[in-house]
Amino acid sequence: MYTTPGEPPLCSSDCRARFEAQRARGAKWQSMFNVLLIIMLLWLFIALLLPALTKP
Repeated sequence: MYTTPGEPPLCSSDCRARFEAQRARGAKWQSMFNVLLIIMLLWLFIALLLPALTKP
């Protein structure tokens, strides 16, 4: 039986609720990781640019 990706297999509402909670937790971790990645990239960008900007 085929289910769309990201959808739980057809089962009880309890199982579905657990699946939804797990997916929400995963999304939260993913967004936190994305924010961390952006901060790291910005820090790297600034670290590379500052010597070039402060050079006379």
